[in-house]
Amino acid sequence: MNGRNKHDEDEGMLQDYFEDPKVGNAYRETYLAGLDSLLHLLERESTEKRKILHEELLKNPEGFRIRIRNTLGWPLVEEKLSILESRREFIVSDRMADIYRVQIQTFPGVWMYGILFLRRSKKPLPCVICQHGRGGTPELCSSFYPCYNYNDFARRTLDKGVHVFCPQMLLWDAQKYGCKAYDRNNIDSLLKQKGSSIAAIEVDGLIKWLDYLQTLPEILGDSIGMIGLSFGGFYTLLFSALDTRINAAMTSCFFNGFRVHARFTDSSWFSSETQFGDAELAALVSPRKLWIHIGKNDQILDSNGALKEYRYLLDSFPERCRHIHFEVTDDSHAFPLNDDGIHFVVGALMQNETDAIE
Repeated sequence: MNGRNKHDEDEGMLQDYFEDPKVGNAYRETYLAGLDSLLHLLERESTEKRKILHEELLKNPEGFRIRIRNTLGWPLVEEKLSILESRREFIVSDRMADIYRVQIQTFPGVWMYGILFLRRSKKPLPCVICQHGRGGTPELCSSFYPCYNYNDFARRTLDKGVHVFCPQMLLWDAQKYGCKAYDRNNIDSLLKQKGSSIAAIEVDGLIKWLDYLQTLPEILGDSIGMIGLSFGGFYTLLFSALDTRINAAMTSCFFNGFRVHARFTDSSWFSSETQFGDAELAALVSPRKLWIHIGKNDQILDSNGALKEYRYLLDSFPERCRHIHFEVTDDSHAFPLNDDGIHFVVGALMQNETDAIE
């Protein structure tokens, strides 16, 4: 029998109690509802704590950048570390550029990789870093093979008269490409146990990539921008906020609120919600140019969360928003087919080039 003691008539002893597994559900659901209520309370408190720090962001942006670096962890908390070594391998010349595979050694035994497109030009040109997202590679966002959501954005950027560099992050689909399997979340957890994070390692890598690009005679070192899709949009927003050498940026299909980002542990850190979100990162990019794109029909990131975070940005940093453009298209989780954001970034770099000449 279920729901009561079973008496063994022969032995005259009480037997073990059994019941339907669903009987305790009401108690479990009460606990869950309490946790959800607690989370909403903590979210409201976190928002208030964020607001307290806004004055620091506006009056001491470099100090606020240090706060973010400390949250992400080592090596961003150290003095700037240099590239140990670099390698460049020529691939081919196509109709627009000479194409190279490049590696830099960021730490002993750690070689980051990317694809560099150098336009054939008699004078130095600006450069745009084009960053892929989850499951992506430099080859994918460069249209070396077909893809459904990048929409050729690296080549479209190259076509605007700038050099392009596409770095590889630990985001490729190992099964799809037939290479060694890895667990990004596990690597991130192991790094966090040691005072670091995968984001800190890869932002440090972007800093060193920028150092490398600035050494190339073909590139105008003070005219570098960044464009990223999806998790590439995460790196674009975060890196542009932290490194003021990025003159203009476009983040596509990432900008959003904490509830949405919480699904991804590699873009979440201890107590970060009490300090900064995407709105604060965007405010740190300004007065440099920033284009924020979201797709109304994004099937991965809820556009309503993005709209809410943008309203928070407008309310909190109205002056900074003069340098920020917010675009909503009918796209899904894909880079927009229009070139408005690319023109926005490249135009800012070209203006920076003109200002430098004058």
